[in-house]
Amino acid sequence: MRHILFFLVLCFGSSLHAQEKTFTLSDEYFFSSVQLVANDKHIGILDEAQKFFLLLDAQSGEVLTNIDARDSFPGFNWWPFRAEFLENEIFFINGMPFGVYISMENEVTHVADRYFKSSGAFDFLSDSVYVGFYTTTTGDHHI
Repeated sequence: MRHILFFLVLCFGSSLHAQEKTFTLSDEYFFSSVQLVANDKHIGILDEAQKFFLLLDAQSGEVLTNIDARDSFPGFNWWPFRAEFLENEIFFINGMPFGVYISMENEVTHVADRYFKSSGAFDFLSDSVYVGFYTTTTGDHHI
């Protein structure tokens, strides 16, 4: 069994309180290169090397879905290297196309606009508006 241990940090006025929580995952899941993303509803484990994303319920630790390139993206060259939770979707920065939106039910809903440029330094302002930090080949910086 593999365990996920995380701390829930609660803020009461000027003091912080941490609560430890552990989830146990079945041995059927093997992880080699892990990135963790979380919000108050979900925990996601992206294994970039194996091309899958495990979606868990943040309260119970129950596995909700396993998003896998082999069954989720026929026809896609799926190489995810970052995941972000949106309101009802998960956005993956991908090798080709550059951004893929996946529903919580493991369905491709759409791909990012052709103007989206993959960057390690970006975040969403809303589900459809994002901001990124880019450096050009001449050293100029752009937001």
